[in-house]
Amino acid sequence: MGKVRYLISGILIALALLIPSMISDVYANPDISLSQCGTLAIPGETYVLNYDLISSQVCFKIVADGITLDGNGHTITSLTTLGQVENIGVDVSGTTGVTVKNMKILDFRTGIAVTASDTSLINNFITNAETGIHISNSCVATLTSNTVNSGTDGIVITSSSGVTINWNTANDNSDDGINISNSHGTVLTGNTAGISEGQSNRGISINSSNDNFLIDSTHLWGIKLLNSNDNSITGNEISNHKNEIASNAVALQIMNSDNNTFNYNTISNNDSPFEITESTNNKIYNNNFISNSNEARIQSYVIEYGIIIGVVSDTSGSNIFNRDLPVGGNYWDNFDQASEGCYDIDSNSICDVPFVSFETQDNFAWTIPDGWLVNSSTIPDVDSIVIHEIAHCTNSEIEPEITLVDNSDVINEDTPVVICHMPPGNTDNPQEIQVSMSEVDTHLAHGDHIGSCEDYELGFQEFSDEILTDNETLNEAINLLRTIRENLNADSDVGDLILQAADLYKLFEYEDINIKLAFQSVFNQFIKDVEAFYGDTLTVSEKFILHELNKAAIKMQIQINKAENEEQLQNKIQSTIQFVNAQEQLQKIKNQIGIEKNRFVMDNERLEDLKLFELDLLKQTLLFTAKIDGETITPKLLKDIETWAEEKIKENHKKNDGNGNSNDDDDGKSNKGKSNSGNGNGDNGNSGKGGGNSGKGGGNSGKGKRN
Repeated sequence: MGKVRYLISGILIALALLIPSMISDVYANPDISLSQCGTLAIPGETYVLNYDLISSQVCFKIVADGITLDGNGHTITSLTTLGQVENIGVDVSGTTGVTVKNMKILDFRTGIAVTASDTSLINNFITNAETGIHISNSCVATLTSNTVNSGTDGIVITSSSGVTINWNTANDNSDDGINISNSHGTVLTGNTAGISEGQSNRGISINSSNDNFLIDSTHLWGIKLLNSNDNSITGNEISNHKNEIASNAVALQIMNSDNNTFNYNTISNNDSPFEITESTNNKIYNNNFISNSNEARIQSYVIEYGIIIGVVSDTSGSNIFNRDLPVGGNYWDNFDQASEGCYDIDSNSICDVPFVSFETQDNFAWTIPDGWLVNSSTIPDVDSIVIHEIAHCTNSEIEPEITLVDNSDVINEDTPVVICHMPPGNTDNPQEIQVSMSEVDTHLAHGDHIGSCEDYELGFQEFSDEILTDNETLNEAINLLRTIRENLNADSDVGDLILQAADLYKLFEYEDINIKLAFQSVFNQFIKDVEAFYGDTLTVSEKFILHELNKAAIKMQIQINKAENEEQLQNKIQSTIQFVNAQEQLQKIKNQIGIEKNRFVMDNERLEDLKLFELDLLKQTLLFTAKIDGETITPKLLKDIETWAEEKIKENHKKNDGNGNSNDDDDGKSNKGKSNSGNGNGDNGNSGKGGGNSGKGGGNSGKGKRN
């Protein structure tokens, strides 16, 4: 009995010693499921969540290196408290080699916060957060296959370098899907940042950040660059950015940003394909621009005393829309066929004249989407891009060394901007206010505009009478525009008349190109006057009228481009005809030369035959004469006859070649002895031995001494 008592006492003492140790740290054994929120502090351990949890502050705080937190598909939910500052699902701070994966995080102010840490976030699902994932003061962080939806900002990277963001989804966030600020060397690949109606302002925003790479992402709902240089936007799809869904719906918005490259992107079904403000040397080429509602604009701010008071058109041409061939420019679906002014006479899939729209000029516009793939079947991907190598972060909250954009310029998120505010329900009484640049988009969406509310006093300039010609169509068009301007000055309701003016370009379709150019000059000035008359505060009908005028200006330019192309085509056709005619004439000359050459060859052949006939006849004659005279026919005599006959024929033909005739005397006698032959005197054709004379045809031949 005593032994049993001692045994029970020993067990109780052991339990008393073990229980406090078990209670002090429920996380000591990684095989034990996490059943409550808390701090994870054991280096290298793996923690697995096997329960859904609820928290009102920070649920999990990771403070040691090498920890893995596996949510195992379970959910942590915030009991949102108004004004609660530290309301974070998972907080990682000052660590290296941490992994957070498979978490579901709902309703926290910040879903996952990473500060000064080398961290991997994999396959987490975060929804309804003010900020889904926030990476700050960190390097070499990696975000892979996370979903961050229906919050304010999806993924936010601030003051960090070397962050990799791959295959994440950030949809339906009311501000930005992905926001990169004061960071460099960020690589974003294969991400989706889309929207549903009434949500996000833009898909991706890059602010005061250099040398970042946005590659091969889809369903992006707009990209904004502010004070950011040397970034590469490659192979992305940017689509469906519409004003009826959110404010200032521009696919590419580039503000105070230089030397960025945009290529191999498809930009489609947006209200505006791009808007470039106070930016230079951006290279925009090999992109597809398809079914965008309005034309792109390039503009500059009017700044006084550090305050933006207005915007004006930038026609400096300081941004680049094409490279030299074979790279070429972009594809514009409103400029890809002859009826739109794009002629491709040499069939190289490049328009023969530049694409011009407002301040944009593309000298080598493609006639087909992705036309550049004809010369290169692949486009660069992330593997071909050189990324700066970033060393691992140290376990401190010191901000990593980053090359930031020079923010000494006036334009940044805090720059004051003068806005003419149109109070809802009281638009007849606009108010001039100042807001920060970050608030401008919201005001523009409500119908406000940048600049003063002061009424613009339109200073009409009379059309020069020098433009008037004997062309009746041009004169009538000018007179109509004059009439409309006079009615503008009288504050009359001239909307219908202006719309009539928008159709005037149709009258010039078959006119001479010089007449077209003259009307274009007048019409462009007319548009400026109407814009000035309406001012920056536009009603719906005024917006429509200006839209129609600008469409007419574009179609007029298309007419001119078409006329210039037709003129070039006619010149090419005439040059071709002249070339063909010259070739035909040359061939005729060659043929004639061939005929004459053949005739010359035939004449030479006939001449040779004649020489042989004359030689044979002369030899026979001499031989016959010698026989009659009783000469003994010896080999030497035969040889002498042949030699003399050959020389005689040669001399006769040489004389004929020089004089162009034969030596026929007046009575038809042919002297065969006009030149010396042999070594004697043959002046009269004397040949013979002794003094005997024998002649044929007047030629003397005798027996006796042979000369």
